[in-house]
Amino acid sequence: MSISYIFQGNPKYYDMDAYLASHPYIYWRCPILINEIKVGDKVFMWRAGENAGMVAVGEISEAPCPAEDIKFPEYLGIQHWTSDVADKDESKVGIRILEVRLSEEDGLISRELLKKHPLVKKHRIITNPTGTVFRLEEDLTAALDFAWNNAVVEGDYDKEYGTPIRFESEGKYKIVSHRRRERSSALRNTKIKSFAKEHKRIHCELCKTNLSDVYPPNLAEGYIEVHHIKPIALLEENSPTYLDDLILLCPNCHRMVHRTKNAEKNLEDLLSWFETKR
Repeated sequence: MSISYIFQGNPKYYDMDAYLASHPYIYWRCPILINEIKVGDKVFMWRAGENAGMVAVGEISEAPCPAEDIKFPEYLGIQHWTSDVADKDESKVGIRILEVRLSEEDGLISRELLKKHPLVKKHRIITNPTGTVFRLEEDLTAALDFAWNNAVVEGDYDKEYGTPIRFESEGKYKIVSHRRRERSSALRNTKIKSFAKEHKRIHCELCKTNLSDVYPPNLAEGYIEVHHIKPIALLEENSPTYLDDLILLCPNCHRMVHRTKNAEKNLEDLLSWFETKR
């Protein structure tokens, strides 16, 4: 039988959005089911509150253990707690994050959407969402997998188990899960929002071009590309990525950075070249 879990976080106490946007690995408080949760089990990360819903998927990488015994203490994320609720001595479970969707734009699966599902709507995460860890049996795992991978919960379902028995016709767009190490749309969006807040307008950090000055505003407004200063392929396993590790580039500058395989040197050369021109 396939067992999975919902791990719920309350943004009033823990800024899980900020953590998930920049880290591929997370430790979660595990006050219950300590002897049941196993390495390899699937995890759905759930954000409580006003914008409740599934915001990430992952898998158990470390079984529950005392905080002093975890492999990566630097990923405890103590700084993301906004209250004194955090208990560093409580059992922790290590989760490798596979994909993150922090907003509807990114494709999060909202609580309101899941309330329409004939099986999920009966689960405690909908009816009485009090707690941190929720166990899911095989039928519920299948239902949430279907919702996550298709961004839809409506359709024909088995009346007893609630799992889909008919998929939409060919040609329907499908959201496919990728390993989060490749790219994080959540981190990209956070970087852009942070830059816009500081600079008022979004522009390329190399050539300083604002695309809205060059292209029709309805196409260019808010558009920019995000480049990892250190190539993702060179990052160590589970390495976090912070906003300072990213730079905003227009499409032309981004292509020039990747003009050869040595993107790091290309970026340095372009920074010097534009600085000289200015």
